[in-house]
Amino acid sequence: MDSDTATEQEPQCRICGDFPPPEQLLKLRCECHYCDGCLERLFTIAMKDEGSYPPRCHRRTISLNLARRHLPKSLARIYRGKTLELSTKDRTYCHKVTCNVFIAPHSIHNGQAFCQKCRSVTCQRCKEAEHFGACANAGFELVKGLAKQQKWQQCPDCKRLVEKIDGCNHVL
Repeated sequence: MDSDTATEQEPQCRICGDFPPPEQLLKLRCECHYCDGCLERLFTIAMKDEGSYPPRCHRRTISLNLARRHLPKSLARIYRGKTLELSTKDRTYCHKVTCNVFIAPHSIHNGQAFCQKCRSVTCQRCKEAEHFGACANAGFELVKGLAKQQKWQQCPDCKRLVEKIDGCNHVL
């Protein structure tokens, strides 16, 4: 058997095209293979770019449980925390600009979101500092006016304002 035939039978990373040792490859149900380095980049990108979350191959999610032994422990831990954030529909972040961390749903009680990092309290409804009474929405009205002027649309799921750059008119 020549070397070309042997290479064709060895599993190849779907992303980089390398032929690493089998213990450094993750094989998915779709028969695709990912080397440890490319898998790590795929999970890192998924945490930074919401459009790439969760990591997928052929439109099927690559689960953390399946990929865990091929990822650094620190990345798996960070990804697990980021999963909670990215899977939360109506997210609340600390109102303090210097903090701005995600506040998990279990830290929100009676409309008050308690920041675990800086210990401040954010109103879950208006996302501003804790206050008593109805939310003041002067800032929101300004943003709403700007959104109308710029023809921004609101995502029906996460309620964020988005700008259409190209593509169809549907907000997914």
